[in-house]
Amino acid sequence: MPRLPPALYAVAGAVLVIAVWAAVAAARRALRRRRGLARQRHGHAGERRGRDLLEGAGWRVLDAHPPAELAVTVDGEDFGQPLAADYLCERDGRTLPAEVKTGQAADLGGRATRRQLLEYAVAYRSGATLLVDADAGTVEEVRFALGDAPQPAPTAGGRAARAVVIALLLGAVLGLLGGYWLWAGRP
Repeated sequence: MPRLPPALYAVAGAVLVIAVWAAVAAARRALRRRRGLARQRHGHAGERRGRDLLEGAGWRVLDAHPPAELAVTVDGEDFGQPLAADYLCERDGRTLPAEVKTGQAADLGGRATRRQLLEYAVAYRSGATLLVDADAGTVEEVRFALGDAPQPAPTAGGRAARAVVIALLLGAVLGLLGGYWLWAGRP
């Protein structure tokens, strides 16, 4: 059998690592898609239960998915972002938007949920939002203390790009080592 240069083994190793990485990524995407559809079905069922929970807590549902606009000004230029809460509710002369959540999304510890509720409190000019946890069967009024907030720290990006570079380097190193071992070990 002819001797092959170690560089060829390095290329083969890198190709193998990339192929395995691509297969794993495709499997993860398929699993994520399947889980997403299940969460979506659970969320729609929760939204239907949420209306009953709101009414059971004494809130009268005025509208489902009432449109609103979040007024935003960037460098002096105004533009609005359309949005819609799940429900617009009234009780004791107060009108509040309501957002129905299920599972972990109903936890105020989650950034996305807090931000969504804050957007609704601002856009509907209500100062508060109702958070309905359809799984737990609760309705909570969430208020935000508005004022000057500290600037967020910049976030590091490019995790996917780093993973690809690391996979390529690992494949090349493994291929070189394997090629050298096979090439050098031959008489």
